[in-house]
Amino acid sequence: MLALRPIIAVIALIFIPLLAILVWVRTELDPTAKYVLIGLLAFAALAMLRRSVFQPLRVLNIWRNFARQNEYEFFGSLSHEPFLKGIAKGRRFVAGVSAHRIETGNKRYRTLVSAPVDMDMPAGLRVYSRTADTWVNEYSDKHTIPTGDETVETELRCEGIDSEAVRTYVTDSKRRSLLLDFARSYPGMLLHGGLSEAIPAEPGGASGVITISVPGRVRDGETLKRFVSDVCDFATQLDAEA
Repeated sequence: MLALRPIIAVIALIFIPLLAILVWVRTELDPTAKYVLIGLLAFAALAMLRRSVFQPLRVLNIWRNFARQNEYEFFGSLSHEPFLKGIAKGRRFVAGVSAHRIETGNKRYRTLVSAPVDMDMPAGLRVYSRTADTWVNEYSDKHTIPTGDETVETELRCEGIDSEAVRTYVTDSKRRSLLLDFARSYPGMLLHGGLSEAIPAEPGGASGVITISVPGRVRDGETLKRFVSDVCDFATQLDAEA
């Protein structure tokens, strides 16, 4: 769909107006029918432009301005959703809009913000909220690890390779509170460790990544700033507990 946006813009701005001209000049319909048909074509063109051009360009502009104001790197175009990376509160992060498919609802896009967690995360760890199915996959049932903590079991799904390492990491008293509070604020969170001790989960060599997924495109700089700040703060707090 993203790659089709420029094509849709050309169709709406050039081909539909040409078709309207042909309808007016070449057809033998009475004037009233012509007006109705041309009106329908105009409505179709505006609907196509709104969905595939105006809304994406507005979001791109918001993200571009946010990146410029904070001196972050920005990437994006009409055929590519916005993406930026930088350093906030002394911690690297990436943020972007992702097109995706979901089984229920009508949300076609989500906003993702990620920051590395440098210290102590067990290899293969995955922790996410049970109230959202964003991060569930075909291996979840096979890799789920009971923690023995009733509240954690009710609110979080914990997966991993080393059962004892996962339980120790998640049920540490301070870290447990951090995880539960953050998952309540951001049900679309995922705490993800590397798949092996030799392969870090994050290109910079960190032990893992914290990611939040928020339905829809973020359309204002203040909300985006809050998401980036919260994710970076949470990653810093986890490192402090290592």
